[in-house]
Amino acid sequence: MQAILFDRGNTLVQFGETDYDAGQKVILASVRPPNKIDAAAFDRFEDEFFERLDFYRERANLECNLLHYYELMARYFGIQFDKPYEELCRRYHFVAERISTMPGAQHVLAELKRAGFRLGLVTNTSLPHSIIVEEFQRLSLYDYFDTMVCSSEIVFRKPDRAMFDVALRVLNISPSETMFVGDSYHADVVGAKQTGMKTVWLNPNRNPVPGEIKPDYGIAGLEEILELAEVKRKA
Repeated sequence: MQAILFDRGNTLVQFGETDYDAGQKVILASVRPPNKIDAAAFDRFEDEFFERLDFYRERANLECNLLHYYELMARYFGIQFDKPYEELCRRYHFVAERISTMPGAQHVLAELKRAGFRLGLVTNTSLPHSIIVEEFQRLSLYDYFDTMVCSSEIVFRKPDRAMFDVALRVLNISPSETMFVGDSYHADVVGAKQTGMKTVWLNPNRNPVPGEIKPDYGIAGLEEILELAEVKRKA
């Protein structure tokens, strides 16, 4: 085993309750002309947009970069923003989201890096790549990674193999030499197994496997990765 790829949400990064009101205020304060749209109109637009996006996510594993969300909003309401779309994404994310590292994440990544594993991130997200990079920098996780692949840049979402294939090409490594770690059975375990990787299902509640495809390993916490046979052999 030469490389280990990780999911992001609820695998390396955990989220508290989103402060939607604070995020909304950031966006509305950037609207020009001022007060052209109110909170109720913003909510209706947001709800309809993400309802449609979820439809395509679930049925076709398609992703939308949030830059297009703000571009569409500007066109729909006939407004402009006083900041670039990427800055709007950035401000909303870091104001509204309460993010922190999952227990053991930094220690596990440090030990895997020290052992010589190449590490990658493969995440389903509508956020631009630059914001995921900044998030990981803020959490002191970024320097452990050799590549970071975001569905917002690929168009497709896990479990579509395009996400995994991009990471493998960047690392110049084969699926048989790679292990994937994630908390989603459908997106992470099924997707990575169908690409030919070994899989580690982060399953804190020890839920039964919900399908025919079985993970190679099930763990309740990230620290258990360091006890896996493939990891101990390299360490």
